[in-house]
Amino acid sequence: MNARSFFFMPPALAVLLVLCAAPVSAGEARIAISVFQVNSSEDLGYLQAGLSSLLPPRISVPGKILVVDNTDVRRALSPPQADYSTEKKAQLAGTLKVDYLLTGSLTKIGDAVSIDAFLYDAASPELSTPLTVNCTGLDSMLEKVQELAVRLQRRIIYGTDPDAAAAPAPVAEYRPAEPAIAPARTAQQLQAAPAPVFQPAAPVFEAEPAREYVIMHTPFVSMAAGDVTGSGRLQLLLADNLDVRVYDPTPEELILKATVPAKTGEYIIHVDAFDLNDNGRAEIYVSSHTPRMANSFIAEYTEGSYPRIAENMPWLLRTYPSEDRLILLGIKPGTFSPFSGTAFEFIWKDGTAQPAAECSLPGGVSPFGSSRHDINGDLRDEYIAFSRGILNLNYSLHVMSATGRILWKDTQKIGGEPNSFPRSIVGDGAGTSEAIPLRTYCADINADGRTEILAPRNTKKSTGVLGRISSYDSGEMLCLHWDGTSLNQNWSSSAQDGYIADFLVADIDGDGAQELIVLAVARAGLSGRSRNTVSIYKQAR
Repeated sequence: MNARSFFFMPPALAVLLVLCAAPVSAGEARIAISVFQVNSSEDLGYLQAGLSSLLPPRISVPGKILVVDNTDVRRALSPPQADYSTEKKAQLAGTLKVDYLLTGSLTKIGDAVSIDAFLYDAASPELSTPLTVNCTGLDSMLEKVQELAVRLQRRIIYGTDPDAAAAPAPVAEYRPAEPAIAPARTAQQLQAAPAPVFQPAAPVFEAEPAREYVIMHTPFVSMAAGDVTGSGRLQLLLADNLDVRVYDPTPEELILKATVPAKTGEYIIHVDAFDLNDNGRAEIYVSSHTPRMANSFIAEYTEGSYPRIAENMPWLLRTYPSEDRLILLGIKPGTFSPFSGTAFEFIWKDGTAQPAAECSLPGGVSPFGSSRHDINGDLRDEYIAFSRGILNLNYSLHVMSATGRILWKDTQKIGGEPNSFPRSIVGDGAGTSEAIPLRTYCADINADGRTEILAPRNTKKSTGVLGRISSYDSGEMLCLHWDGTSLNQNWSSSAQDGYIADFLVADIDGDGAQELIVLAVARAGLSGRSRNTVSIYKQAR
């Protein structure tokens, strides 16, 4: 949201946003966590990444403990050290504006694993606390991480010695209440629940892209792939706000074959390709929006051109996984959020795409910015979604059950909101910039029996007066694995200048294996043109 949009908001909504942006509690303690230093002859990158994912949600307690994580924190605490001097700890705590600084090391000798942490207390350095937990083998490591988190909670909230026998009862890890509609799980179901997986896995994708294509153009906001010509080969679709460009990918370049333009008043926010009419050619589904309503359209290849076969549709359209197939979902934009409407599955009827049965999604989950897959082997799909939750201004990554219970919430700032469109808001007709949730993807990409979860991470720097004007200056793709309680990083792409605008998983070169296709956008001066980079990552062999 930019400064101009805020000043044109209705007064009541502006007050609500200010209240929502305020700290939850004046007594909330702020803690920064360094990546733990590794002491071992083995490659423990998977344990180091796992610990970074496991600790923040277990330490955080709403209204009491806030785990601070942003680009400045990661930059200040990199490379990680377990033995900062007292003066250096004081300097870091002051610079990062935190009450506590957690550093530490991870040591593995044979099967023995030791996690040695040090909690620096900025207000009372003499009360700074060393904490150590030990385990044998990886099976008990999750339990020990939870023990360490509870001891840290006790120290921060109560100021007690975590090992004292008279220490207060541990603070329960925060879990939102189960919805009333959710049936109670039986003892047999609980016993049958799969054990958490905390084993290393080789990176799913190669470290560097096999190919990169650079297109100097206005910023692209969405990408799709499909056989839109019926040739048996995939074409790549890239959309900016004004048109969709159709490319033939070759090893050397992307060859522009056609342009599907928008009309006056159509502001493109998403593009998809899907053969709903089952004629051997994927139709192009373009989701567009005026400031007040959706006005999407469908185009289909016919004799070298792409005429429209439907337009002025009051729906936003997106392909979505369902069981073992893809379906086309549509939503009518909601009053307060265009991506929160009821979802309907679309079918082909009377020569066009039409809504049919309602598709039930958990609360807070939209077809835009989410995906679904059985990530823990319990034979029920979980939802991985960029969701705002209740009265939240920004999208954050969640893992949710089919009943809407939050199984995990991101604290590492995965995602970002680089794409948006102008929209009129309720009240006096003032406008705002509406963020578009980024894509997520879930599948067993390399057929190893483990679900891969893909999502971007964009980071921003602030410029201008009081840092009010923000722009994304770095983006990367993440491949994550579920360990039973958290998402752990398996792979990340090299950092791209600008931001990740979109990504796809598709066999774009026809070699029988799916590739990761990443669209990164970097601004190029004041001309309105940008450096759009399409990177192709092959699966690791």
